[in-house]
Amino acid sequence: MLLHLRKEVVMFDNGRIQSRDSLIFSHLTKEFFENRKDNFVCYGNPYKYKLWNNMEQQDRCYLTIEAYVDGFPKLMRITGSLRKWYFGAKSIEDLTVNDFIKALKLLSGYLEIPFKNLLEFNITRVEIGRNIRIKVPVSPFLGIVAGFSNSSYKLRQEKGWRHFRTEQFKVTLYDKIQ
Repeated sequence: MLLHLRKEVVMFDNGRIQSRDSLIFSHLTKEFFENRKDNFVCYGNPYKYKLWNNMEQQDRCYLTIEAYVDGFPKLMRITGSLRKWYFGAKSIEDLTVNDFIKALKLLSGYLEIPFKNLLEFNITRVEIGRNIRIKVPVSPFLGIVAGFSNSSYKLRQEKGWRHFRTEQFKVTLYDKIQ
């Protein structure tokens, strides 16, 4: 899952990883989650739980943990913003490679899955980003970006956001502070 990570600042933000290797997650039964109610809250069915980050109310955030250990197919899926879960919902910190590894180690501890096994999960969706701090108000900047046109992308506008979409990528610009 880590691929070729470098020591530069990147932000592995919102994403989904999963595994079908039930030997890794067979212990994640309903009883496992119920015995750890301080951190896990059932979310819709006995196979789906919220793993809260134990922060103050304004920074609380969760990852969704799905562990289908009964029946077929066996599947474990983790979905959400690892950055927000690790730093807090209101944080504007970037998730560096070192922080990414620390967050995964913390997650592996909560799930009682060895870190090396967590690295073997498949990435099925990922948002990689970068916070750019600028010294001018964001609104005029977004207006300038909206004026740029190119046939290789489709511009979608929402108030305060700019979305650029190609067949392979989606780029979103917005004011994170507002």
